[in-house]
Amino acid sequence: MNSKVLYALSGVTAILIGATIYLTPAPTSERATPGERLFANLDPKTINSAASLTVTAKGKSFTVYLKDGVWVVKDIADYPADTALVRKALFALTELRPYEAKTKDPARLAKLELEDPKGKDAQSKQLTVKDKDGKVLADVIFGKANTTNVILGKEMVYVRKAGSDQAWLAEGDPSLKPEALDWIQRSVIDVKVDRIKDVETKSPKDELVLHIAKEKADDKEFALKNLPAGRKPKEARTISYVAESLDGVNLDDVKKVADIDFEKNAIGTGTWRSFDGLVIKARMAEVDKKFWVSLTAEVDEAALLKEKPKADSKLKDADAVRKEAAEINSRVRAWAYHLPTTSSRFMTYKIEDLLEPEKKDEKKEDGEKKSEEPKPGPTPAAKPDEKKETPAPPATKKDEKKPAPPARVGPR
Repeated sequence: MNSKVLYALSGVTAILIGATIYLTPAPTSERATPGERLFANLDPKTINSAASLTVTAKGKSFTVYLKDGVWVVKDIADYPADTALVRKALFALTELRPYEAKTKDPARLAKLELEDPKGKDAQSKQLTVKDKDGKVLADVIFGKANTTNVILGKEMVYVRKAGSDQAWLAEGDPSLKPEALDWIQRSVIDVKVDRIKDVETKSPKDELVLHIAKEKADDKEFALKNLPAGRKPKEARTISYVAESLDGVNLDDVKKVADIDFEKNAIGTGTWRSFDGLVIKARMAEVDKKFWVSLTAEVDEAALLKEKPKADSKLKDADAVRKEAAEINSRVRAWAYHLPTTSSRFMTYKIEDLLEPEKKDEKKEDGEKKSEEPKPGPTPAAKPDEKKETPAPPATKKDEKKPAPPARVGPR
């Protein structure tokens, strides 16, 4: 065998060996021990000592932390966080279990969405948890979910510990929220429409825009109280939308109330009164084409129920209404809310939004009737240099003679 053939065979052999190594599944030693946690010391007791969570994604970070025993979002003016979401994220860390080791090559991490989350185009998400002393309890980078290797119905996700290039396919929750707004309490206020007695909205100049009302709580429909003469209201369902504006309201954004100039950017005010004495007042503004509202709660003592409402009633007793008003104010009075159009649209309805359009045929008929009515003809004005002619008496002929009397007949 000559040297050229020998070299060729050696090259082929090397290629085959390399391909075999590349294609061979990870050996048993690279499989995690069944039941092993990614963070072995992160038990439920330890995770309860967590005092802050920092999420990093697409080059930006935000922090959720404990303030006076309440979880708040630092980057949104310490607005209250969704406690259930915080607990879910912390508990998920204790249940994060590696299943199989994957690549260690930094150049291949992006394929699993495990690249450095500090990059603005990164798809990865990092979660760092610390205790009150600043000690790191867990620091992990989440990649993409793996839906092809679902084991016994468990969710799978690619992960790696911060500071390590070792990627793992792990059992765990892949749904880490990447935006600060995703972590706040979304609910703003929830006053059921069955409780609403009347609603008034006004312009920035305190002029009445709308007034709808019901006489009794059992009434099914609201009446439009400032209905213009000769106009018809739309169907009752449309009118009730205004009363429903406070029913299950969620926010799209939130700022400190002082950050929105409600005087300069005012578009109106609104007052919702309930049959059981709750009063909600709203100031409305528009800034950069976004609707913002500031809310306060009051109690109309004269309207409080004297007796407890029936079991199937949506109305509340006097003590419950007082507590409700206090609770609402404790949550909302320091904030301005940007609401979705499902709420803002109805809060800002104008009178024409609740009226049937005037029919064009009716307008045309009215116009035709008016045109058919006889009109007196105009009296022509006399020209200034034109004198009116007076009819002249019949002319008398100068040469016209009277007939002679007849001659007398008889003796002389």
